[in-house]
Amino acid sequence: MAMMYESPEDIELYPALLAERALPGAALGPTLACLMASQLLRWRRADRFWYENTVHPGAFTEEQLLEIRKATLSRIICDHGEEVHEIQPNAFLLAGHGNEMTECANIPFPNLNVWTDASCARKQYTHQKTLFTPDHVDSYFDW
Repeated sequence: MAMMYESPEDIELYPALLAERALPGAALGPTLACLMASQLLRWRRADRFWYENTVHPGAFTEEQLLEIRKATLSRIICDHGEEVHEIQPNAFLLAGHGNEMTECANIPFPNLNVWTDASCARKQYTHQKTLFTPDHVDSYFDW
């Protein structure tokens, strides 16, 4: 780079990001990692449908939010992958110390019952006769 640029201040951002040394245990250097984290935060804050935003307070109950946070990539892979019986809890990281392979049965999954609305339960009818009783079986419309 010294042959291409007169001064370090002249280096363009993209080549500088590529030349930057990666952080320990990462594939990115500190500048690009900071830029990406900052941008992700902005996307989440600007997304009015992001479930953790306070734009629509009360859209989810605390109990529902706890269940949403149980949804993980590992759980999705276990549920939908063919012949997947074991996986590491954090699917984004390699299996190893602190992220050992575990049986899919041990990966938490959301309890969807927290979305049940008791006010929408089916009503029990007290009368036995309904619209479609045996005496209406032979009824038909001849259009």
